[in-house]
Amino acid sequence: MMRHLTSCLRPAASALAGMLLLAACGEGAPRDENHPDMQSETMPDIVPAPEAIMLASIPTTDPVTLYEAEIAKVLPEGPRCAFSYTSGSRPILSGTAPADARDVATGVVKLHGRLVELETAEPVGFEALASGVTYVSDGLRMTVEPVPDKGVSEGEGWVQTIADLRFVLEQGLLVDYRGYYRCDA
Repeated sequence: MMRHLTSCLRPAASALAGMLLLAACGEGAPRDENHPDMQSETMPDIVPAPEAIMLASIPTTDPVTLYEAEIAKVLPEGPRCAFSYTSGSRPILSGTAPADARDVATGVVKLHGRLVELETAEPVGFEALASGVTYVSDGLRMTVEPVPDKGVSEGEGWVQTIADLRFVLEQGLLVDYRGYYRCDA
């Protein structure tokens, strides 16, 4: 009886393995700098902050990681600073200072699968951007503040500090995150 049961299960196990293999071949997440063939149709839309959070459950709103191609869709070329949850993860907030320090800096965050363009309230050069920044958009504010005395890491072309990010939605959400703020050097 056991032998008959085992031989009946083999075809079912083979079929299951085949289905799993086929499922693994599906479309993945948007591509980043390691995947330059990112398709434009997989790119999230750029929308105002109220539209990104309009249908969302406010208590579950969190910034999610950005791919390089998504950042490039919103930000102009230039030196950048980015906040990440961990020292090795992709950023959840990225910004770049304008070429002219008399202009406002631009940032980007992704909420509920949509890109939200942010700006500083006042003009800011790259040096000021690297020392901490506040970005705003309709009903949304994100402030990055490096933590004093927590040390600085440096690599080829970048400087990183431990920092706090305050994420505020006027609709009633305030969340603080501790992570890493990396800027081009």
